Amino acid sequence: MEKVGVEFGFDNDYTEFRFREGGARMEKKLVPLTVCLKECGTETAEALAGKLKVSTKTIRNYIKEWNDWFDGYGAQIRSKHGCGYFLDIADQEAFDSRLKQLTARTHTSGQVPSTSEERVEYLLNDLLSRRDYVTIDALSDILYISRKTISADLKEVEKILEAYSLKLAKRPNYGIRIEGTEFNRRLCIANIIIGKESEALAEGEAEHQENMTRVARCVAEVIDTENFTVNSVAYQNLIVHICIAVQRIQENCYVPLDEERQERIRRSKEYRIAQKITERLNQSFAIRFPDQEIAYIAIHLAGKQSLFLPEQERTGEAGGQVISEETWEVVSQMLDAVYEAFLFDFRSDLELRMNLAQHIVPLAVRLQYNMKLKNPLLKDIKARFPMAYAIALHSSSILTERYGHELKDDEVGYLALAFALAIERQNTELPKKNILIVCASGKGSAQLLHYRYRQEFGSYVGRIETCDVSNVKKVDFKDIDYVFTTVPIQEKVPVPVQEVKYFLESADIQNMKKVLRRKGGDDVPLMAYFDEELFFSHLKFDNPHDVSKFLCHQVMAVKGLTDQFWKLVVKREKAARTAFGNLVAMPHPWKAISEETFVCVGILDEPIRWGDQDVQVIFLVSISNRKNKNLQAFYQGMTKMLTDADAIGRLIRAQTYETLTELLEKSENQNGG
Repeated sequence: MEKVGVEFGFDNDYTEFRFREGGARMEKKLVPLTVCLKECGTETAEALAGKLKVSTKTIRNYIKEWNDWFDGYGAQIRSKHGCGYFLDIADQEAFDSRLKQLTARTHTSGQVPSTSEERVEYLLNDLLSRRDYVTIDALSDILYISRKTISADLKEVEKILEAYSLKLAKRPNYGIRIEGTEFNRRLCIANIIIGKESEALAEGEAEHQENMTRVARCVAEVIDTENFTVNSVAYQNLIVHICIAVQRIQENCYVPLDEERQERIRRSKEYRIAQKITERLNQSFAIRFPDQEIAYIAIHLAGKQSLFLPEQERTGEAGGQVISEETWEVVSQMLDAVYEAFLFDFRSDLELRMNLAQHIVPLAVRLQYNMKLKNPLLKDIKARFPMAYAIALHSSSILTERYGHELKDDEVGYLALAFALAIERQNTELPKKNILIVCASGKGSAQLLHYRYRQEFGSYVGRIETCDVSNVKKVDFKDIDYVFTTVPIQEKVPVPVQEVKYFLESADIQNMKKVLRRKGGDDVPLMAYFDEELFFSHLKFDNPHDVSKFLCHQVMAVKGLTDQFWKLVVKREKAARTAFGNLVAMPHPWKAISEETFVCVGILDEPIRWGDQDVQVIFLVSISNRKNKNLQAFYQGMTKMLTDADAIGRLIRAQTYETLTELLEKSENQNGG
């Protein structure tokens, strides 16, 4: 059977062997002999003979041939009396180089997968192409590895298949094969390929290039004529999916769709476009696309038509797209969730609503059919817009709840772009500050100051409140941004305080205007959000629930919060993942309930599995329920450190608060803080 990997850009097919006459027949066994000795350490001739299914005399011939092959390359097979044979490698680099030459001579592809990652890729490619069973022994022989090694690789294969609702079926005396729908099988094939497609196109065979070109030509002719927009990021993905469809149809493998779903798809404009594309494909490849395969192409067109990207902003490329009441309601829920968690109020931002709604229409299709889309901007988005990415990740929990599939990082990145633009629009309009004026005593003097401040700073301030110094402790500071006082204040207040003179001089006025012009509120150093009381090292937990519960209860004790804090963290964790990557998780409550922003840090002695990632450092974040928080600078500084592998590695090794302090200061300095 011809392998999908060859057609679509994987490494060459590894399943056929051709050996030269004479010495090459013996060379065929030298690689598995190497594998046996590397895995076993020391092995007797009898044991090696049993594993390679030859006589002990033949084993000794193999060892002689092996030593001749590696002579001068830093390795020999030696024997130890009473123990057996073992590998003696003096020069690892020379040995590895010579071993690659050996595998190339005994294999038509020129290269056998040598790492676990390469073998997993090969196994997926092979098993997805098969209808029949294959034994593990057969795969072991093909890949020159032991059953133990291939069993470990197959566990990784099963994890990947699970993401596509596919499973590895095992049948005694028959072997293994992949079971699941043709639709999911194609999605898995395509998404393995898409990650390597640019490399494949550069190195692929002429036939592969020709197939891609023929499909692309058929698609381009139709979408140009019909004025149907497919974003450039999604276009290559679409071509790959159609190429796979062509090949699978040639192999008599079809996507089954029930009549009700087909009828619903037939009423869409994408189906009409798909019909025209398949008419050209039928002619180009001399095949016939049945109705269900036309519907399959239509589904992919619907999932890739409109993406929110900067190049599309306000160009009307999604014109004619119908936004349903359901989609509009989903957007409203997303913006409500963002307000609850971050107190960023985008609910009246019509442009953001339209951008999100237009993006969610095709996104809903991708989520419904578990279609994945690469985001080439993802790394830059995370680095440049960490606040927007955090907001997008939180709001994505609404989509997960509505459509039943968790968004991958690539999709979250697209949402983050929309929020990044919305944040930028908010920042271009200087937010007015609410201030409290404190004087020594006397209502008359306070009102005089109120009048003077309104006169001098009217364009910078929203609400002005006044009080005398004895009543400061009674003030609700929830919506107060700054305190200006003519006398020293003994009470600790949760907002910046600036002492001013009763009679404002020109220098005072200029300084106050500088303060009020700040877009993000006060310039709080990153370290101010951390407290040694909330730093816990050398923790020993084996699951996210237990370590989160421990940290939450420490927070509740130190900050005087109720168990609602813990419940809201659990709610957020259930809604969407909080593993950040780089061995870091950043859990937080579903909504803001604390009066101040703070971070609780926990470091584990050993990493644990947190969703689909390993985590060893937990930053439990609580955002203040006060408005006008300097969250942009906070997330920017945090992201610098959280994405720095060296910094996190150093923190894990040291596990001290002093190390955390140094890393935070370094991150803030790099961020221009």
